[in-house]
Amino acid sequence: MDADFTIIPIVENPVVNKGETVRIQLFVSGSGSHSKHKLYINYSYENLLDTSEPKNGSIGFFKMPITTDSGGINISSQELPPNASYFYEPSRFGTATGKMTGETPDGQVPVRVSEATADGYPPMWVELNISSEATPGDYGIPITFTHYDESTVAVTKETPTFHVNTWAEKHRTKIELVGVIAALIAFFAFLIQALDVIGWI
Repeated sequence: MDADFTIIPIVENPVVNKGETVRIQLFVSGSGSHSKHKLYINYSYENLLDTSEPKNGSIGFFKMPITTDSGGINISSQELPPNASYFYEPSRFGTATGKMTGETPDGQVPVRVSEATADGYPPMWVELNISSEATPGDYGIPITFTHYDESTVAVTKETPTFHVNTWAEKHRTKIELVGVIAALIAFFAFLIQALDVIGWI
């Protein structure tokens, strides 16, 4: 059976301020068997990521077996490299069982590890540490998942987006509050002046 998979990225916080962290959940859904696979993530924007410690951010994933001896979730993470933008995804794509999905009903295609969450963790995730010097605006992070077996190569690509706020956007609530206060002060000043005029008349 030919393998057919789709990468599904979900941005947890699509609007961030400078100095904050963008977290992208990654799922791979599909069916079939494949012998090798590669996950490619391109975050090569100039001045976007924080190069101080921890550099750039991190990528996390389930380890096999999913559950530890104590019943917890077996996860691992590694620092994003400063220059490279690609990873060979180390987790497996076997059938998810136990606390991840429960029992699979008859006639249903089994859920894979890469499709399910466990204790609130997605099967993979990427954290991007946004630099305090990042240029405000919209950013797209191209993510490509390539898989192949003996005879077929398939590629699926998605580009999740997020927005880095400007100073005005970050302080919008405070600015609006100052505007309201200024308007109220002007109104009461006008009202007092009007009352003085009426009293003089």
